[in-house]
Amino acid sequence: MSRHISSVLDIQKGAEKWTVLAQVVHRGHNQLTREVPPRRIMRFLLTDTEGTKVSVVTYEQHIKIFSKFLQPYQRYYVSNAIVVPVDPTYKVGSYECSWILNYKTLIENYAEPVPPMLPCIFELTNFSDLHKYADSDNLCNIRGFVIHAFPVKQVDPDCTSRDIIIVNEEKKLMLMTLWNEFEHDEGSKIAYMISTAPLIIALRVKVTTFNTLSFTTRYSSGILINSPLPDDLSFKQWFTLNKEEIRNLLDAKTYSDANCLLPPPNEEDIKAISTFQALFLVQKTAWVQGTVKLAYGFTKYWITACVNCHKIVNADIDWIIHCPSCKQQSEVELRALE
Repeated sequence: MSRHISSVLDIQKGAEKWTVLAQVVHRGHNQLTREVPPRRIMRFLLTDTEGTKVSVVTYEQHIKIFSKFLQPYQRYYVSNAIVVPVDPTYKVGSYECSWILNYKTLIENYAEPVPPMLPCIFELTNFSDLHKYADSDNLCNIRGFVIHAFPVKQVDPDCTSRDIIIVNEEKKLMLMTLWNEFEHDEGSKIAYMISTAPLIIALRVKVTTFNTLSFTTRYSSGILINSPLPDDLSFKQWFTLNKEEIRNLLDAKTYSDANCLLPPPNEEDIKAISTFQALFLVQKTAWVQGTVKLAYGFTKYWITACVNCHKIVNADIDWIIHCPSCKQQSEVELRALE
């Protein structure tokens, strides 16, 4: 008797003896959990043929078993995983559950010459809206072409990073910092193929005010490289048509230009100070309107800062320093107080 193939939404907590035809959207790193004592963990993101996404996890000795399967963008029959309520950090879409793979879970290859396009969609944040999420706990999903990869930085003996430059359809260039395993795995792949300007989707990245406005990976982040999505072809055609203009924006270093990253706001984005204070627990930055007054006796109108990352330093402007923030040799410049 043939098996019934269910959809993800059919599989609720306590479900038994079920099978879903699932496609791998993202394959995470082999990481340690933040609990005490820590456990080895590996996360996956799957989707069914209807485009419903589900967060999947496996632990410890099971990682070796399932890491042989579940390769990016391939399809598999998944049967009888443990169904539990989803961790809000990893919730994707409307599905309220996640799956745990253990020794009872059955994973079977789905034989096909070429897997189909991913049927799922992602909720993406426009670069022009990123200032609303800066330095908050609200993580974002973004998509863009990587047009430059900087060299790896050895921050300390156990920590490395790599900066990359991403451009989206708004023709906005943004800096993104990949840390540790993201630098080692995805960063190395991106750097190797940088001449082709790989298209990435970065999931659950943090927006920071470092270098005015930029992205950074977090423990929970994920990066898809050249994922097979239906609208990617038109996006790639757009990139080809605008390649020369994008190159000029890169040469102009607009990814570190405050006038490009934070242009004058729309009227609806300007908040009263009292309104912003009420929202501070969920929104850490905002455009506000008011009158600037200097405090009595305050006469200093400038600061000295690193010319690369604008970190305030107590140094003369003719010094060459090794910046403690960006870890680069840098000149010191005068900057107006903001």
